[in-house]
Amino acid sequence: MTIDSGFIWIYKIIGESQFGKEFQFIYKKTGEDVIPKYYPIEVIEKVEISKAPYILAAMKSSQAFARGTFTEINKNNSKYSGNIAAIRSILKDLTDFKINPFRCLSSVELETLIAKIFEELGSFVPAHRGAILKDVDLFVDITNADPSIKQQFDSLKKISIQVKIDIAESTDLTNLKRFLRTNSNILITAEETHHPDLIEFGKQYLNAQWLQGQLASLPNTKTWLDKSLDWLPRRCWLNSV
Repeated sequence: MTIDSGFIWIYKIIGESQFGKEFQFIYKKTGEDVIPKYYPIEVIEKVEISKAPYILAAMKSSQAFARGTFTEINKNNSKYSGNIAAIRSILKDLTDFKINPFRCLSSVELETLIAKIFEELGSFVPAHRGAILKDVDLFVDITNADPSIKQQFDSLKKISIQVKIDIAESTDLTNLKRFLRTNSNILITAEETHHPDLIEFGKQYLNAQWLQGQLASLPNTKTWLDKSLDWLPRRCWLNSV
């Protein structure tokens, strides 16, 4: 798959990798003589970015896919299962397919979903995405929030949330545990189950079950999620929200 010039191209490789001497060029920054490496391909679909699932469009800004000439999308099966689902939806290949819908949100969308959950519960969220601090994606003031939320977080006034689609094998668990040792720090993931090495943090470690439970009583946020995932048929939603 390639994202460029306002389009997403989905294609399949039809041959072995080759070096294209006919495309040889001089790299201006270093003066190096470069012979590009390429694969012969067959284009299957070409879609305007504005009409594609957001999780695909967002891959353009992902560092995980920006390194190297070719990057395998399904290298981490669980973390990028939503990206694969989006590609399959474009290819109309969702027969007998089931997936946790929260995994079909990009990281920015998941942060937005969580911010909207807290806002509909009466909290104040100054921004819907992080990148200000290394470990914090959302700051949430729950001073005037619904009593159920205040009770869940032990009557704290403000919490800091780190959002992850998945706790991958490459995740620094030592750093994550250090983050969670502060009782006002919360980790929320799109995972179906808890990571065994983080169970000790109890109420500070929330996953898809918590998201699903909150959405059951939040019609506005639920509507937002439905619209965000309108490309994924409801029959494909695992444990439908």
